[in-house]
Amino acid sequence: MAKSSKLASSDVELYNGSSSSKEERMNAQVNGEEDDEEEIEAVARSVDTFGEDDDIVPEEIVDDVDDDEYNGANPEISKREKERLKEMQKLKKQKIQEILDTQNAAIDADMNNKGKGWLKYLLRQTELFSHFAKVNAEIRRTKARLLEEVPKLQRLAVKKVKGISTEEMAARNDQMSSSPSTSSTAIKFDSDERFDNKYFQEFEQSSQFRQDYEMRKMKQELDRQVPLMDEINTKVDKAAADFKNTNVRLKDTVTQFWE
Repeated sequence: MAKSSKLASSDVELYNGSSSSKEERMNAQVNGEEDDEEEIEAVARSVDTFGEDDDIVPEEIVDDVDDDEYNGANPEISKREKERLKEMQKLKKQKIQEILDTQNAAIDADMNNKGKGWLKYLLRQTELFSHFAKVNAEIRRTKARLLEEVPKLQRLAVKKVKGISTEEMAARNDQMSSSPSTSSTAIKFDSDERFDNKYFQEFEQSSQFRQDYEMRKMKQELDRQVPLMDEINTKVDKAAADFKNTNVRLKDTVTQFWE
């Protein structure tokens, strides 16, 4: 009886120990599941923060989740979380690529507009430079013609004029030689403003005035060409009549020759 009582007490102790160990394992599993759920929520919160900042979910997070956070958790939940993270990473990459494409398109359009503006500015500058070059050439030709007249004027100045004595002529020559020259080789501008692209910017009124000027210029040129066109038409009609008369005379000559 004593042995049976000892065996019974040992069985009770073993049962209590096994039940306590089972309870400890169950509690540890529950705590582990709670910890896994907390880690999953932390990962989800970190993913949400990445989504708010429009950043890509790094692959390191996915690797850490695959290696550490889902060990011992439900495989279906871990699989869904991994697929969700991969899908979010893919969507973030696509969104960032779209944003980059949009920015690149806007930058290209802005550069094209600026390039067109600079091209118009350069063309305008070229037209102005050509105009100034033409004016400068005309001034130099006029100056050369005036210099050619200087010797003639000097010869005329020496000639005697009735009613003027020699002393008066000498006084006039001295006065002319002593007078300072009014010509200057320095170029002076009427304005001190900078001649940049804003200075040559066209407005609606200036553009309309330029178009009207071009139209009037074309009309004047056409009006000037009208007499020339009339003369050309007259000469063409005369040549056609002469050619017709020549053909008639040639035909009569050939006919008389064969008769």
